[in-house]
Amino acid sequence: MSINKDVTCSTGGSSIPISVSVSNRPWADISVNLAKTTYNASVAGAVDPSHGMTVSAAQVATFKSDSRDVELTQYLSFACATNTTGTGLTVELKGTDKLSWSL
Repeated sequence: MSINKDVTCSTGGSSIPISVSVSNRPWADISVNLAKTTYNASVAGAVDPSHGMTVSAAQVATFKSDSRDVELTQYLSFACATNTTGTGLTVELKGTDKLSWSL
């Protein structure tokens, strides 16, 4: 599985499309989604690594063994605030086959 991790943010707009590809279909299912990177805001000088980046819960790339009509490449994106200072999001793998896959 591969995902383009070099993503730019258009201020006040959205990210460029992020491609997520698999070379083979999973045995059951695997999903890839973006999430805000967690941090401890109570620590002095803490910086939100995902400040200004908004991820929609609907932004999920799902690949299933029984979905022959689903492409082997799908796309994710996120919204960017006008004052985005964040530098990254977390990529999460979910699904029945998540332990068999890596990025």
